[in-house]
Amino acid sequence: MNVEDAEHARRWSEAQGVTQNGDGVWAERGAPETALTPNKVAHAWTRAAPHDPDLDAAARLRLAFGLPGLADEYRVTSEIGFALNDEEEQDPLPAEALWDGYRQRVEATESPKR
Repeated sequence: MNVEDAEHARRWSEAQGVTQNGDGVWAERGAPETALTPNKVAHAWTRAAPHDPDLDAAARLRLAFGLPGLADEYRVTSEIGFALNDEEEQDPLPAEALWDGYRQRVEATESPKR
């Protein structure tokens, strides 16, 4: 996981009103008493990230690289894949750059998380 990309994704999430309150515990602004699981965050917010009209393609790619490290859910990658295949998207994620970035991260020599 690229720490800078994960931090970019964290800042984006916080700007959307979604904060991480602990390991695997999230909350939305307006409902802080309701804990969200990483899976719920992945479903609700990863869908929005690749379509954020306030971000350019590079910033949206950074989100796509950083969100898996935050939510640690398969659904994050699924939602990003759906965004790549969205034919109605006005400014789609550059698929080649996304897959190149994912390959670089998978091939990187990094100590596994414990």
